Amino acid sequence: YFTNEFFLGTITDNKFKVEDRGLLDYGQYYAARTGGGVPQSPNGRRVLFSATGWHNPPGMGSCKTQLHLIPRDIKLDNKGRITFNPIPEIAHTLRKPGSAAFELSAGAAGRYIDGATTVKGSSLELHLNCSGAANTGTVGLQILAHADKSKYTTVGYDYGAKQLFVDHSNSGAQASTIKQVAPLAGGVQSDGNAVEIVVLVDRGLVESFLNRRAVISSFVSELMAETTPAPAERTVFVAEAPSGVTCTFVGYELMELM
Repeated sequence: YFTNEFFLGTITDNKFKVEDRGLLDYGQYYAARTGGGVPQSPNGRRVLFSATGWHNPPGMGSCKTQLHLIPRDIKLDNKGRITFNPIPEIAHTLRKPGSAAFELSAGAAGRYIDGATTVKGSSLELHLNCSGAANTGTVGLQILAHADKSKYTTVGYDYGAKQLFVDHSNSGAQASTIKQVAPLAGGVQSDGNAVEIVVLVDRGLVESFLNRRAVISSFVSELMAETTPAPAERTVFVAEAPSGVTCTFVGYELMELM
């Protein structure tokens, strides 16, 4: 519903000269983390900011919690571009013991990742890496699907529009008309046609990253009834890739910290 901007530049004589600027976040709200650039050890501790609050989206009247995010790191890559990254603590401490990654290459048809694997529930870390070129079509994941697969939220990349998107039209929520989109600056060509989608799911909170250079914050729920997806048997569907594109999926179930 809203956007935040970033500014990059240099400080000389206590004056900040802006050399680059752009959209920081294609969600609703973000608070930067504290800490320096020193790599964090698995046993170390640091302060992480997350937020949840209240907001009424335009035209929807009264609703429940709407300002939300999962902590993330903001960095510069070797080309000086701003990047958005899941916090490394996820890989170090939150992947559930025994929750081995499940990998597949997308073929002629999509595939459900559910009860036959350990990658299920509603606290998940999902990676979809795609190579190859396409002028049309999408790649992506259907997440937080109900048991009968009739309700789900889609996170994907649109090759035609060159956009990351989160589509709630099949979520069953009151916000079913909402489709969030975020263009990737310069398109995927600047990364050799590679498309990396990372999705973090924390019950109803979803953070969707594209090539670490675009991110969408989402909240998936039946807003008025506030029936947040139950954790036990939520499934993930890896959608069919367009011709000329091959994708590999890796997923982890995460521990919930109370």
